[in-house]
Amino acid sequence: MMRSVYACNRGWLDNGEARIAFGGIPVDEAIGREVLRAVHPAAVVEAAVQASQEETRRQDEVLEALRRDLEAARYTAQRIKTAMRNIGQPRRRSLKNWRRTWRPFGTTLAPILA
Repeated sequence: MMRSVYACNRGWLDNGEARIAFGGIPVDEAIGREVLRAVHPAAVVEAAVQASQEETRRQDEVLEALRRDLEAARYTAQRIKTAMRNIGQPRRRSLKNWRRTWRPFGTTLAPILA
């Protein structure tokens, strides 16, 4: 098993004095606890910030998808309105097939446009 030694050579480098050294498992454990205590709050805050940013990004993506769906629904509604205006009242009554084709779009659009 390796033994850790923490040493300060500053005195020896500056004045040729004896170095200060200490070590052992209790010192390693104490230093480890202090490092974790100092780093832990920062790590928690960083993780919280990253999670918040990720959630904001996901919400932005959902909102953008909903905006695109609304735009598509409005476009379809405008096409239906224009087509109904162009076929005239008498023909509107006789176009059951046409209504079957477009009715699903109308029921889909009603809650969105309400």
